[in-house]
Amino acid sequence: GSTGIKGVRYGVWSSAGGQDDLRWYTASKDGNNQWTADVSIMNHKTAGTYQVHTYVDLKNGTSMYAGATTFIVPGPKASEIAIENADNVSGTFEIKVKGVSSLAGIGSVQVAVWSASDQNDLKWYTAQRDVEGNYTVKADIMNHKGNYGKYQVHAYATDGNGIRACVKTSSTNLTKPSAKFEITANATNTKYTVKGSNIAYTGSTGIKGVRYGVWSSAGG
Repeated sequence: GSTGIKGVRYGVWSSAGGQDDLRWYTASKDGNNQWTADVSIMNHKTAGTYQVHTYVDLKNGTSMYAGATTFIVPGPKASEIAIENADNVSGTFEIKVKGVSSLAGIGSVQVAVWSASDQNDLKWYTAQRDVEGNYTVKADIMNHKGNYGKYQVHAYATDGNGIRACVKTSSTNLTKPSAKFEITANATNTKYTVKGSNIAYTGSTGIKGVRYGVWSSAGG
């Protein structure tokens, strides 16, 4: 009977990672002879299935296992990553993470961007929420050792429960452009103007300036 019960405890943990987030919650007895405890997901910060094991503490100092159940906690999600306004010359592209949502609310969205196979040029960007509710940020190859090529883009959202999850992935290609040059002469052929375009850089320092070395072919 219930007269011998001193208290009830619930052992709660998320299935992911085993019992590394095991917490004990002490229940309170209400007028309907029910034992209730509130589980704060911030103590676990994991999405998915949760295990609940019930233990009864008796007045004689012993405890006994009384049963188990489960519940599911949804994590943050997103509907799409859009890569927009890619510019091979400036080495930039815009990332727009759309449809980011969670029943617990969204705390932040970060985007991991890299091109190297060993991720040695990986950088985390913090996206900002725009007026349409999307989370946007601009990536720049200056932050990735000036590398051209295929870029991986992974978006992570952290919700109000402290659950951080990869919500969408995408990729894009930045191709180093071929430089173009235009030479025009003045009316008397005493001065020639050199105009260069599509001059891109590699390396993380960026372009400080451009110089033209000029000589006549005759005589080397």
